[in-house]
Amino acid sequence: MPGRHRLITICFSHYVERARWALDRFGIEYDEHSHMPLLHALPVWWVHRGQAGRSDKASSPLSTPVLVTPEGRVLADSREILDYVDERYAPADRRLYDGARLDERERQWHDRLATHSRRLAYAACFGAPGTLGAIARHNVGWIESAMFRVLMPVVPAIMRSVLQIGDDAVERSSEMCRRELDEVAKLLDDGRPYLGGDRFTGWDLSFACFAAPLIFPPEYAAWLPKDDAFEDDIKALINEMRAHPAGQHAVKMFRLHRRECVGRAALDVGGAPPVSPS
Repeated sequence: MPGRHRLITICFSHYVERARWALDRFGIEYDEHSHMPLLHALPVWWVHRGQAGRSDKASSPLSTPVLVTPEGRVLADSREILDYVDERYAPADRRLYDGARLDERERQWHDRLATHSRRLAYAACFGAPGTLGAIARHNVGWIESAMFRVLMPVVPAIMRSVLQIGDDAVERSSEMCRRELDEVAKLLDDGRPYLGGDRFTGWDLSFACFAAPLIFPPEYAAWLPKDDAFEDDIKALINEMRAHPAGQHAVKMFRLHRRECVGRAALDVGGAPPVSPS
């Protein structure tokens, strides 16, 4: 629709949730085109032919999220989307970023925590038959859900190769996630309510999203399996991560702020400044 943003996603991706949260937070209307892994590649390629994405520790040129603005600008990185939303739509007193205090930390969470939490989540799903099919049924249209079920016999092998999920992957990634959560807990040791200080910022949003595959927050915008869908060792790991001080912070951020809207976006294509709530 004219005047609306378009978001192309892998429906349950925590990088996608990072972008969705920012859009929702500032009341930006958008149409989400949700896909399952592998089936997302063609829609992403159709938007930017692999030219807008990036290749790094977490992403490829066909990764999601991809945001197409009403003016036709293509943003293919979740932090790039947060910066765009922040600069154009955030009220001055609710900006996601007000400096670069924790930017290096956020890059570390992106490269380490997010990649290892993603690996753990996929490994958990591969060990619980039916969970990926259920995710498809709840998050994408029936045609794509049916297509994904046809591909299910080969999906685990492909994803294990892409994400390097070997026999020791769960233990190795669990230890990396514990170390990253320990570092975040140190930031909170001084009693600060938020990672950046005394108010919610993009650092809290990003950390909570990158930790989401460890804690399965009920406020997550996409449908996720319940704890009882997984094996006992995975359920124990989820409970451990939720009980960790940094995990508790992520849980709290989702509970307090995921459904909070603090601004009304300007929807005209001309880009009028956002109107702060009265």
